[in-house]
Amino acid sequence: KNDYILKSVIFSVFFSSIYSIVRPDTISEWTFRKTGGTGDPNEFACHLIIGFILTWNHINNRILKLVLLTLFSFTIILSGSITGGLCFFLMVIYKIFSIFRKQINLKSIILTSFGIMISYFIVLRLDVLALYLNRAFTNTNNLISRQKAWINGIALFRENWYTFLIGGGPNFFDQRNSLLVSSKMDTAIAAHSMYIEILADTGIIGFILIICPIIYILFKNLFNPKYDIFFVMLFMSLSLSMTYEKYFWLIFAFIL
Repeated sequence: KNDYILKSVIFSVFFSSIYSIVRPDTISEWTFRKTGGTGDPNEFACHLIIGFILTWNHINNRILKLVLLTLFSFTIILSGSITGGLCFFLMVIYKIFSIFRKQINLKSIILTSFGIMISYFIVLRLDVLALYLNRAFTNTNNLISRQKAWINGIALFRENWYTFLIGGGPNFFDQRNSLLVSSKMDTAIAAHSMYIEILADTGIIGFILIICPIIYILFKNLFNPKYDIFFVMLFMSLSLSMTYEKYFWLIFAFIL
């Protein structure tokens, strides 16, 4: 039953990838971001990375695995998600360490990393890759707006003693930050960080109860393939409000 569910998820990610590739959008500076039917490019990137890890761990046919991994890697670029790209890179490095941890040395790390980079550049269309890299390294306004939202979240967390301890309640960040944003349009409305949002909504007590058990389970089962997708959740949460995303709970369902 579990095997059927896992393969069904991979199947759905595959069709989302195909859908995003064949859509008639013109790939340009303004329209190159794809959502694969999810409605949000960052959510789509998380969708793809989960499929990538499940494929790596559960597909035994080497040719099929290579085709799917290449497809999902390419489609992450189409999503235009910088967070997804960073998470993807960290997950690949983590998987390399988990496979070769008993034989790791500086030479093997350098050669493997170089090989991945070369392969990545070869299989991707250069126009899409150029747009993605341009957005990643020149779109400073997006990063600044998120940083200001994070600063607002920390300020809400430290507003008084009870927000510090138990937070302001569900959607406290969204409601209060939207008031601040009304006068500062250069600030992101969403938290764009699960950790900031948890601090503002549930305080330090909620943060400890939600995050610490995840981190404990993760490091207790480090390099166990069953727990790989925990890393997806934690990495994507660095700049996304994953607590309220279905993928956060989907990951828990896979693990439990």
